[in-house]
Amino acid sequence: LLAMFNVHPSAVIGYSLGESAGLFATGAWPDRGLMLKRLAASDLFKTQLSGPCLAARQAWGLGEKQSLHWRVAAVNRDAATVGKAIADFAHLRRLIVNTPDECVIGGLEEELQAAIAHMCCEAVYLDGVVSVHCDAARPVAQAYKELHVFPTTAPQGIRYYSCAWGRAYDLTSEKAAQSILDQAIEGFDFTRTIRRAHEDGSRIFLEIGPHNSCTRMIGRILTDRPHLAVSAHARGASACSSAWPYWRLPAWRWILHLFTITPNIISVLLLLRKTG
Repeated sequence: LLAMFNVHPSAVIGYSLGESAGLFATGAWPDRGLMLKRLAASDLFKTQLSGPCLAARQAWGLGEKQSLHWRVAAVNRDAATVGKAIADFAHLRRLIVNTPDECVIGGLEEELQAAIAHMCCEAVYLDGVVSVHCDAARPVAQAYKELHVFPTTAPQGIRYYSCAWGRAYDLTSEKAAQSILDQAIEGFDFTRTIRRAHEDGSRIFLEIGPHNSCTRMIGRILTDRPHLAVSAHARGASACSSAWPYWRLPAWRWILHLFTITPNIISVLLLLRKTG
């Protein structure tokens, strides 16, 4: 659909696994088949970071008989509040800062439930999220980085952002793999990255991927700043019907809107994850 309308990005921002997806989608990483082969041969997403979560068990010194049910939830509380609430829980981490008033936290199910009750907050439990974005992934850090080392060619005219670093970086094979590793073992602050992209001149954010979670978050992050955030595939709609309302606007509406937000860069947000 984007190719049909000749839409090309000047910047790529990936949320979680979207960072890898962005590199493949823009051709910086050309060999998707190699990634599939590596995944099939690796135990990272079979037993280390999911299922029995062996990496988390090792990182947190949990005995073989101690239960480990990894759960993740998005909560409507700011980072400072979350930080205070989880400080007394040994096996609970703040994984991602989604917006100024929303975070993703994860860890042992019983501790997660206790922290949510303590904060008296709303929570959306997220299924199928692996045990990354915190120290639980550190025991497999080297394998995780090696999984993401590919021959890399930086396309001309595209700026790549690291959510772990909160800024754009000069794309190389080493830096791309390190950026992805850093967000896997340290988590990230999505608000910092989006604000930096806006400071760098980005005004139009187009979300590529399932649903519109990041579109919603960007709206919350840039509430009082000129911008346009839209999803190419909103929840419950096809890609064509999601984007069509924007393409069919009269020319004068587009011109008026463009002058209002003074866009310099089209930022494409590539999304492939189950968090947020």
